[in-house]
Amino acid sequence: MVEYYVFLAIAMIFAAAYSKNPQFKITLYATLTVMILFAGLRSAGVGTDSGSYARSFADIDKMEGDWKEQLTDEPGFYYLKLILSMVSGQYWVLFTGIAMLTYSCVVIAIKRETEKIVIPLFVFITLGLYTFVFNAARQGIAVAVYMLSFKFLFEDHKTGFLKYCLFVFLAAMFHKTVIITLPLYFLFRQKYSPKMLVIIAVLGIGMGVALPRFLAFAGTHEARYELYSTQASGGEMLTVFYMLITAFFIIRRKKIDLEYLSKYDVFLNMMLFGTLIFMVVQVNNMYVELTRFAAYFQVASVFLWAYIYQSKTKPLTAFSVVIIVGHLLYFYIFCTRMAGLVPYLFNPTIF
Repeated sequence: MVEYYVFLAIAMIFAAAYSKNPQFKITLYATLTVMILFAGLRSAGVGTDSGSYARSFADIDKMEGDWKEQLTDEPGFYYLKLILSMVSGQYWVLFTGIAMLTYSCVVIAIKRETEKIVIPLFVFITLGLYTFVFNAARQGIAVAVYMLSFKFLFEDHKTGFLKYCLFVFLAAMFHKTVIITLPLYFLFRQKYSPKMLVIIAVLGIGMGVALPRFLAFAGTHEARYELYSTQASGGEMLTVFYMLITAFFIIRRKKIDLEYLSKYDVFLNMMLFGTLIFMVVQVNNMYVELTRFAAYFQVASVFLWAYIYQSKTKPLTAFSVVIIVGHLLYFYIFCTRMAGLVPYLFNPTIF
């Protein structure tokens, strides 16, 4: 676990240097480089799904198994692997390429909203969004590409929607589940209000009723969906955590500067929907992996924290210390108890 905290410290030092002097862009590139290398040079044993990605990359010449399936269903990831294989057949090339694409999109999306990137990146890393790609590489890329669509949620509806759709379809080239975000464009753009909270709650009840039936039907066509509908959930603490942090964002809304409020509302609605997914999975006692759908919306917390600290009325210093310690503790729990992230090991074929 020490390696993760050392990585975090180094990344934050470069991010803080860039936040202090945005003209000195080498520090921004250094931050991104640290993020890419820490993910790209890890062992295939770090992350429960990393080994399968490494093996799949090694089987490129056979053109069998999931290669054919990906070419049809998620061609973006197929061609990414194909291009990277031209560099080398070593899996560190795959991991580094995935990291470069993913974190470049994330940094671009964050930088569009603030030059003070240290807070958003701290949240992104400590909430486990950074290490999400260690296990769910395809969806991790899709989440990052989807983040590039956020700026179009703030544009005029006539032009913004088409641009939003374009990036959703690009993200779907890596993971089809991102398609669920298309109709949500209209929901996210609404001003937050108690009425909106009720609408999202009603939507949650509808999801809770429909999802088990949908999964039962889908299970007749693909076995994994039947598994999703029958296994017990887990993830209770994560659900409570996201309920509490979302409640905090709602309470804090009244102290957000007017110039940021419309954007804050967009991300607050997004956060509410992500938390709703956790709640629906819990209520229906479903397979915990279904909460991966929430990843597209959990990234809203990165921007919500940015607006909180960009506003004139900032949280008290003591409260900020509690938040930092809380995030560091969450980071520890996430890395040590989930997804096979600890111990961190470098790629043995390189080191």
